[in-house]
Amino acid sequence: MEESVLGNPYLVYTKWVEDLDIENKQGLISVDEAGDIVSRLSQKRVELVYKIVVIWVPERMNTAAANKLLKIIEEPPENTLFFLVAEQFEQMLPTITSRIQLVKVNRLQDEEMISALMKIHDQGAEVARRIAQRSNGNYNEALKILSNDTAEADLNQWFILWMRACFKADVIRITELCDEFAGQSRETQKMYLEHAQSVARECLMINYAERSLIRMEGKELEDLKRFAPFIHIDNAESFVEELNSASYHLERNANSRILFTDLSFKIHRLIYSAS
Repeated sequence: MEESVLGNPYLVYTKWVEDLDIENKQGLISVDEAGDIVSRLSQKRVELVYKIVVIWVPERMNTAAANKLLKIIEEPPENTLFFLVAEQFEQMLPTITSRIQLVKVNRLQDEEMISALMKIHDQGAEVARRIAQRSNGNYNEALKILSNDTAEADLNQWFILWMRACFKADVIRITELCDEFAGQSRETQKMYLEHAQSVARECLMINYAERSLIRMEGKELEDLKRFAPFIHIDNAESFVEELNSASYHLERNANSRILFTDLSFKIHRLIYSAS
């Protein structure tokens, strides 16, 4: 997908999978691809001083692929460098993380983001500051906001509709949303659940943090303010754990329709837990 990378060098994993159009398949690094890396590194090329291997989103590597690469990562050939670029380091296999050195790349500071938006994208100071605040140090998110990308707004609306159905234990509406969810690709389903986690954290910010720390604004913020009181100190951890668990089981090819239905009723019970 060279076109996607050249078109947006800040491409995120979910967008890359969407561009691949792999439907219900998951974007995993397979054992065959791991074998190809080992094979390429075994070839001698006298004109090269270094061989550099960049593995993007190594947390999407399955166990068989990781086992294939373990030895060569632990004892790479001379002048061979591995760079594993992860979005979620904590999801990488321990057998891999124990053999590498972690270097964290921090989010951009607001002033760095504002400067980039003003210099590179010709934005005024006030607009740049507002986008920097909403993007929370994520440059790709800032570009989405700048281009009026509606994807996040659509996900926020989906989340609110889902929470309303869960709140009422509306079986008919939950079934409709379940059918919609099941009709998406596996990666899109995981994106929905990851977004739900993000919104849950935003609800906690609305309830307990300063206004300056809240990323949403306008109608989206007003909609969320009405739901936010139902995610509180007593149930927030369980709420996120249930979403994490659902994502985990999706990774292992659980039936998405059953999983989403079960998750909806678990959330209904959490919403009504004591505050």
